[in-house]
Amino acid sequence: MNLLNIQSLAATLVVVLLASGVFFTGSWLARRDRRLYVWIGMASLAAGLGCLLLTMRTTTPEIVNVWLGQSLILVSNGLVWGAVRAFDGKTHPARMIFAGSFVWTAVYLVRPLVGQFDLRLAVVHIMASAYFAAAAYSLLERYRQERLTSRVIAASLAGIHALAGLLRLGIYFVPHTDDWIHSGHSPWIAGFLLETLLGGILLPLALTILERDRAELYQMTAASTDVLTGTLSRRGFIDQAAAWVETAGGDGALMLFDLDHFKRINDSFGHAAGDTALVAFARIVERRLETATQIAAFNRELVERRAVARGGEPPARRRSTMQSILFGRLGGEEFACLLPYVSEKQAVLIADDIRRAVGSGNIRYNGERIAMTVSAGVVSTSETGHWLHTMMVAADFALYRAKHNGRDRVESSTEDGLARARRVVA
Repeated sequence: MNLLNIQSLAATLVVVLLASGVFFTGSWLARRDRRLYVWIGMASLAAGLGCLLLTMRTTTPEIVNVWLGQSLILVSNGLVWGAVRAFDGKTHPARMIFAGSFVWTAVYLVRPLVGQFDLRLAVVHIMASAYFAAAAYSLLERYRQERLTSRVIAASLAGIHALAGLLRLGIYFVPHTDDWIHSGHSPWIAGFLLETLLGGILLPLALTILERDRAELYQMTAASTDVLTGTLSRRGFIDQAAAWVETAGGDGALMLFDLDHFKRINDSFGHAAGDTALVAFARIVERRLETATQIAAFNRELVERRAVARGGEPPARRRSTMQSILFGRLGGEEFACLLPYVSEKQAVLIADDIRRAVGSGNIRYNGERIAMTVSAGVVSTSETGHWLHTMMVAADFALYRAKHNGRDRVESSTEDGLARARRVVA
């Protein structure tokens, strides 16, 4: 059997699409939370039925095999667009999903005005390409918020399908008959059927992989996020900070914060008030870190300019894709902040600014003001080296000294503290 035989490819396409539709619809019935599956299932079933009707052009009336067949295919294309929109939480109005079918119906009804049958089908391919191009655009639009390789792959497949739809217009400029499905063999038509077959398999597969990757990403994000404050959890902070300090070899400073006499807040106002205080502190820090981000960006640019002035690029060990400050809750009332490209002196000033903002903050619970202060310990990689454990221990010693010296203050690393930290780590 010739692998590019049109009838064989058409029959295979129908079987694959219908089987895919049954599989995805059945999977959705088994697990109703997987909404993407019902979209893919309906799209595959509609496309499969439409292609089946087109293969029956000599046995059924034209209004059935041509009008209804092409209408179902365009509805299928609209469902693919709707699936992508629904997956990303965007609106997917039904009128847009069925718009292609409506346009095709209008063109079909004015056949005497349009004339050539091929010209009417050209409208079908343009509408189909528009749906897949819109789906590709929608997938890429969310890439900045959701940097998943599977999203790019799915967008690329949709884009290829859109381009193939436009290239199909070339069929009408090469010799063929209206009953091409029974013509046996044509390289152009066989090639486009093969592309449709591969697209019908690969695009649903790419979308399901994207769904899986998103679920994994959400699980990782949930595991690395503190539920109360929305900052990084201890695990999330340690993992990301270690990647910056140790793997990328990034220079920067570490700040540890501990709310003073936090137990008094819980005892005086209740644990709900304590939660309010923790959230308020996190918001204060996040606002103050906007200035720290600007300082870090300036310092980074300065480092790179100096490296270029010396006749080269920054060493590979110093490069990192991390561009944001890390801030997380280590547990209880203790927080940590890693400032990339920030010196220890700059970090001390930033920590002191946070300390003063907390002390003068108007934090209220049930109409009562909650008085709160914070102590901080600061160290930098220039003192501790590129080992996060050493930094954490040294910053903890500095924080302890701030507590011992009266609280509501910022302390930086000392030779004694660094030596003790190295002994603990060793």
